[in-house]
Amino acid sequence: MTYAAKIEKAEARIDWNKPARAVLRHVHGLSPFPGAWCEMGIEGEQVRAKILRCAMADGSGVPGDVLDDHLTVACKEGALRILELQRAGKAPMKAEDFLRGTPLKAGRTFRVIVIPREGGVSSTPQPCDRTATPREYWIIRLRG
Repeated sequence: MTYAAKIEKAEARIDWNKPARAVLRHVHGLSPFPGAWCEMGIEGEQVRAKILRCAMADGSGVPGDVLDDHLTVACKEGALRILELQRAGKAPMKAEDFLRGTPLKAGRTFRVIVIPREGGVSSTPQPCDRTATPREYWIIRLRG
């Protein structure tokens, strides 16, 4: 008999820099527990959400960027449409219901980019600004 190692929370984080098919398998393999998750900017704060169901979709862009008003997110190769998700501390919901209460427009991003800066390292998240240069930010977080 072979036992599998416990899945750590960090392993469940979605890496949008992978091809869409790999992200799809990651999400479906971890759903519903422990659940593949990502962070998104909602009302000025970062909120963790489990992605419970998704499907392959047409589109391309910068990995982690929301491509349309239907919650289609770009991956390294291709895109995924989120069909069902669960915010931290909330009940699971369909993407349409989520978008009624929390509209996420195209151009938002779910990715976290670490950029080195001269003079040291900071663990303090900074607001994401697409015009930011590596010298301005150490960590660029989800744009909210």
